[in-house]
Amino acid sequence: LLSLYYRRHAHPTTFLLAFAFVAALALSNQQTSVLLILPSGTLTLLHYLLTHPSPVSEKLTTTVIATSLGAAVLLALYLQPVYSSYFVQSENTWGAVFTLHGLIVHMFRMEYGTFSLANSKLKYAQTDFWRTVHDYTEFTLNQVHHPGLWVLLGIGVIGGLIKGRDRLFTAMLLLLLLFYIMFFGALANLPLESDLFRSVQERFWLQPFIITCFLIGQGASIAMDAVRTVAPVVSKTLSDLSVAVATFAVAYLYVTSNWSDLDHSGNTIIEDFGTALIAPLRNDSILLTKGDILTNSVRYVRSFNGYRRDVHHFDVEMLRAPWYVPRVKRHHTTVVFPGTMYSPQPGGFDILSFLEANSNKTVYVAYEVIPGDKKWQQKYSKIPTGIADMFIADKKLRDWSQGTHTWYLKTVRKTFKSKLEEWATARPKREPWEDLVITDYWASVYRMANFMIGRGEDLRKNSKRTQAADLEELAIEMLEHLLAAQGPDPYVTVLSAKLLSRISVVKLQITHPSKPNFKQLKDQTLAAIDIYLRHAPLLPPAQRDTTEIAQMRKQRDQFLKM
Repeated sequence: LLSLYYRRHAHPTTFLLAFAFVAALALSNQQTSVLLILPSGTLTLLHYLLTHPSPVSEKLTTTVIATSLGAAVLLALYLQPVYSSYFVQSENTWGAVFTLHGLIVHMFRMEYGTFSLANSKLKYAQTDFWRTVHDYTEFTLNQVHHPGLWVLLGIGVIGGLIKGRDRLFTAMLLLLLLFYIMFFGALANLPLESDLFRSVQERFWLQPFIITCFLIGQGASIAMDAVRTVAPVVSKTLSDLSVAVATFAVAYLYVTSNWSDLDHSGNTIIEDFGTALIAPLRNDSILLTKGDILTNSVRYVRSFNGYRRDVHHFDVEMLRAPWYVPRVKRHHTTVVFPGTMYSPQPGGFDILSFLEANSNKTVYVAYEVIPGDKKWQQKYSKIPTGIADMFIADKKLRDWSQGTHTWYLKTVRKTFKSKLEEWATARPKREPWEDLVITDYWASVYRMANFMIGRGEDLRKNSKRTQAADLEELAIEMLEHLLAAQGPDPYVTVLSAKLLSRISVVKLQITHPSKPNFKQLKDQTLAAIDIYLRHAPLLPPAQRDTTEIAQMRKQRDQFLKM
């Protein structure tokens, strides 16, 4: 509509309106602010100065107003984190924005790399540049999925370049689109081969799509001019009204045809994930998280829902920043930080010193601390207590009292069969972020079962057969449930099938064939081996163990002869 209005009634207001609209779409991140706002604003004002018949003084006044308003709106966005740091003193505000240097670092995302999508320190495999361009083109064509819109897009581009009055404007739009695709494609540092990373990049492909919409609108306008030339009886007002009605009809078609896929009004999977993560944690405990989903889901349920406010939650990556510890200390006065930040540098602290400084609290982590920090392994172990793991002193783990045993079984049951499983079946067509949540949940079920079977073997050696049986029975139930769900990652499925077959074989070996449950154990063992053999050969070469697959086949044949 803006394109149509511009082409029909071009005057200063149109340029300001069009520029403001494009700017609003681009202000979602600094990449598109630089790659779309500055070039589009510059080209729009340049086109206005070169082509509009207004007096020079009016042109200059309009240019100054547009530039000043755009700069003011852009800078005003950065007042929010400054306000949050000074007056709200939020513990979750990113960056040291209370200083000029910190504000500049935050504005240009220097911790990540100004135009990078991921931290430049993380060496992801890079997608070929031309693959990025190809995928963006394919994405755009999928967005313009109606053949009629493709025709209008072609008319808008070709007709605009041919017609003298539209040539400069069309060339500027195409130049702007080409600049965005090339510049962003060269700097985007996430591999498109991953569905998750691809979904991240696709968010940045929406902003330049507005240029495609402008060209479609221009094509509609040129088409109506052609109709009026062939049929002069069609008035200008009627042609404009026809295009406007067609535009709203297309918008209605897009909304209704995609509504079921895009309606997330009842989607609480991330909220449920955050709830399941902190539900089993002990009172007044400390939780360390690493990663967007883990950190932000917990922040949401604690801040918005007010759930488990007693838990002290910190992001591992942010603990490495010099501005983070001083900020969170104001909110978590009972937590001891034995240094200025989580770092091997002088004045910093590691996880071992953090655990010892907070020995009066239970500390959990989801999922890992910083690679290379391993001193804590000298005195502590990690045991899976749900989605998060709990640090536990080695001595306490060796003792494994009845109280610890009862507490652990109760904790595991809080996570097992959580609401997250409902999402695995209720929403089969999931977004990549949702898939990651479900995969993490099933991985946590496997980790808990794996730990319980290993712990059960240790307890059995120490003649604690009752405790061992409790752990093994719950582990078997969890593994059978996991394998029956058919929702986990294939690698988790293979690991779980192998683990279930292992514990079933152990139980089978100590069960006499005359016992009533012997046949049940044999069937359970064969079912687990069959699942393993069905999935293991399909794994990628790096995860496939051909020797183990051969051994499992041989073991299956032996059990079939029993």
